[in-house]
Amino acid sequence: MKRHIQHIARLLSVVLLWGVLTTQQAHAQTAPEAFDGLEDVVLAEIGGDTVAFVSSFGTDVTEISASSASNTGSTLYLGDVIDGDLDGTVFERLYIFIDPQYTTNTHDFSIANTALVFGDYDAARSVTGFTASQETYLSQVDLTWSEVSGADGYLIFRDDLAGPWPLAVLEGQQLTTYSDLGLDIYQNYTYFIIPYTLAGPDYYLGSHSTVTGKTRGFAFSATATSEATVAFSYDFDNHLLIGLDQQSAYVEVTDLTLGTVVYGDDLTLTDIAENALLFDYAADFRGVAETGVYGTSSLGSLDTWTMEVWVNPADSAEHNYLYDDGNIQVIITNSELLRVSVGNKTYATNGEHKISRDAWTHLALTYDGTDLIAYVNGSNAPLGLSWDNHMASNAVSGAGLADNPSWGQFNGGFFSSGANL
Repeated sequence: MKRHIQHIARLLSVVLLWGVLTTQQAHAQTAPEAFDGLEDVVLAEIGGDTVAFVSSFGTDVTEISASSASNTGSTLYLGDVIDGDLDGTVFERLYIFIDPQYTTNTHDFSIANTALVFGDYDAARSVTGFTASQETYLSQVDLTWSEVSGADGYLIFRDDLAGPWPLAVLEGQQLTTYSDLGLDIYQNYTYFIIPYTLAGPDYYLGSHSTVTGKTRGFAFSATATSEATVAFSYDFDNHLLIGLDQQSAYVEVTDLTLGTVVYGDDLTLTDIAENALLFDYAADFRGVAETGVYGTSSLGSLDTWTMEVWVNPADSAEHNYLYDDGNIQVIITNSELLRVSVGNKTYATNGEHKISRDAWTHLALTYDGTDLIAYVNGSNAPLGLSWDNHMASNAVSGAGLADNPSWGQFNGGFFSSGANL
């Protein structure tokens, strides 16, 4: 979205605050910037269980011990973590990764109160082709890498986040992308990624790979038109609204010479609708009266997805058909409700979230692999199973996209009449 205002300007960014848990322990460090040292203990949720990782990280360690001491010299001391508790966080298993060529001595671990799993630290197994986006987004960095054969998944860390939990734990060797959202503008962020396998008998932890990405700043220009007036414009990325309270952002303009605020503006979904859309353009269609919108997005099947659309239902007598992928149908009913069919089940919003006729309404559907959540004009619109008793529940499952969705196509069951997108 681009705005033009008559003033001298400076822009202040919107800052999204991350809550970070930091703790301390006598011998085992619980706040690694990256999982790459003897003092690092990492916690992760994997396969529904909370597990812990420690590692010898190479050739310096020749023995591991169940006693408690500082990790110095050639011995890795694990007495502080074999009780299955890390500063109040209980975990089900402790994975200990060592280099079998060098670590030859292990002391008595019969006193352990948690399940111990020994695996190999293998420095040769690391991620290649690790890249990060550079000034592509205001508040986001995209990471990509090459698949590591045989890996169960990947641990991703960011160097400004302290705590025992990684930034992300990905399960599946085929997952080779990750988007880090809610970042500050015009900042560098350094990431570390490690492949792992917890499926026996080949338990292993690889070495970490590193990359630095950068978010971009606001696009800004100024042109003096007289001694008293300067025209300037700025670009605003709609993705900054994601996760913000009330889905709005504040932009402030300051006269640096006088030190005074000369302009302040709240940017909301309404502003975006009145100016321009900066969505991802996976599908971009415009409606035609009586026939609706017709097109195929070429997205293929997706286990998780988000759909955003501005819709203007023009006909109150018919259902307005939005899209269908063979598994999911999205319809605006003639009673102005959002109706979603998933397989053989049908869900609908209640009367508190009606979609008005002859007016533009913002709709969003997002599916995280477990729940399908609907938003109408930025407000959560609960989907209920019953037409007569709409329950305030988002427990809609099995909503992965099965194929390329067709937008606005008549499917033989409901008529699409002027559903402009």
